[in-house]
Amino acid sequence: MGKIIKGLRINQVPMEKYINKDEYTSQYNDDIISEYEFLFLEDGKLYSECFALEEGECYSGYCGAEWIHLSNKVPVQSLGTLHYIPKGKLEVDSIFTDYDGNDYFTMYINDCRYYPSANITIKFDSWIDTKRGKDNKQIYIFSGPSAIGKSFIANSTSLKVFETDADPLLKLDVSYDIIVIGNKYTYSVQEITEYFMGQNVEFILVGFKNINEDNEDNKNKEVK
Repeated sequence: MGKIIKGLRINQVPMEKYINKDEYTSQYNDDIISEYEFLFLEDGKLYSECFALEEGECYSGYCGAEWIHLSNKVPVQSLGTLHYIPKGKLEVDSIFTDYDGNDYFTMYINDCRYYPSANITIKFDSWIDTKRGKDNKQIYIFSGPSAIGKSFIANSTSLKVFETDADPLLKLDVSYDIIVIGNKYTYSVQEITEYFMGQNVEFILVGFKNINEDNEDNKNKEVK
């Protein structure tokens, strides 16, 4: 039995610049420009595979080049928000090796040593647009007290996670989906968002709060 494609998410990753704490812009690095995440059933279980279309300079330094990178197959608990759903049953043996073409997508790969090129084409006439795709990259910021489950929940997803507690220097870029603000260092939400100034990024702040502790405080106030 092959892989039954259940849906597709397309994430457009801005390329303008990556800014680190020293305000250095890495404009000449190879930057991911598009991510195509396929959600599929295999042997009755739900998985995700992501293809990153990357562009940069060719090995000879003469012209531009493109590559397609495949992430590892990751088990997921649910489909989540899908941008596109296939109109009919779409079953393939392998997403990556089916680049010769089908009614739903094609992949072009020219693995030339000096001038590599690649492309992914989605045949949108064969997909149902759920109208849930975003023009801007969405990044979730998890904020709240320690030992409340921020990291646990973030790392339970198939999304790419950055935790501020892991490094005293912020090494952020737009490839991250979730940023967990820990309490080891004194980073604020504003400091996080300022790193992406001028880029097409939309932030969603997720605040964590222990309701039981609030209830205890209220009870103590009532007793007093």
